[in-house]
Amino acid sequence: MNYQQKYLKYKEKYLNLKKQLGAGTELDKIKSNTQIPNLVKTSKAALDSPRASVSINTFNINIKRMYDNDKLLEELKTLTDEEKIELQTNSNIKALYKFISVALERNLINDTNKAPLSGLLELVKLVGDEIIIKRLCTDEDFMTLDNPNKECNNPTLVIGSCAEPSFFDNIHTINSDNEKIAEFLELIKINNTANEQVNIILGSRNIPVPVSGINITFDPFSSGGTKIDVYIKELKELKELEGNMVNKIFHLSNGFPLNTDESNKLVLDKILEMTKEFDIRLENKMCGSCHRSLYFLVNNAKDNFSYVVNPEQKLDLTDTEDIRKCFKK
Repeated sequence: MNYQQKYLKYKEKYLNLKKQLGAGTELDKIKSNTQIPNLVKTSKAALDSPRASVSINTFNINIKRMYDNDKLLEELKTLTDEEKIELQTNSNIKALYKFISVALERNLINDTNKAPLSGLLELVKLVGDEIIIKRLCTDEDFMTLDNPNKECNNPTLVIGSCAEPSFFDNIHTINSDNEKIAEFLELIKINNTANEQVNIILGSRNIPVPVSGINITFDPFSSGGTKIDVYIKELKELKELEGNMVNKIFHLSNGFPLNTDESNKLVLDKILEMTKEFDIRLENKMCGSCHRSLYFLVNNAKDNFSYVVNPEQKLDLTDTEDIRKCFKK
């Protein structure tokens, strides 16, 4: 083999190696690296195995050999709009986005292992939906974030033993007839001239024994309920007659708001207003979960308010002490 042949042979090896490892900017190294498709394919398949967390660590080790993470972060800061659009069509970057999305969904990338991927996390944001790394959330986070299930990796903090009504399925549901419920409660307040305790019972028709005070049950799913319009008419007539409501029972066929969104707040604010004049006892017989509306009432009622969680299916160990007291501050 003469010199020219040796030169061409080693040039070919060099070009192949250059193509494999990438050259130029850190972005170039990622865009042209022929190892990435196989790395993603292997790592993605491993996500379904019992050793999925090990797969992420292996991915981190292999991927960080292909580029300089800090330099990549700096390059991403200077990209033009045209360059961002071009990156969105790169097959390597799209493959990395799909892998990272699955890993994030399964909470395999988090605050403790995200550092080696910080550059890639910023890069793949250019391809698809927003990339969010789940974190440990506080009870306040769960009660205020728009979508805590997407951002928090510790949902058991608030779930408890409750399957229905679900905390996460109901963080933005709007209760029906909120204006009528608020009107009904206002009439209760006006007609409660004896300042009797008002017991509000959620998810059951069973009221405390012995019966005392004014009892209101909210349960749209069980029998024995009465349309709220009937009670509103009755209370308006009682107001005109200046009657007495002691030991009165109201079984509403309505549900109770489970969050603080929109018109749900009308009902919650009315209950807080009632606590300024007489005692309110709120009994949660639905399940252990501390729904957002209950959290709001427990932590905003200053006086004359008590909260009891007493589901008919009983509590279990998942209903922590914090859940049972609805994260009272």
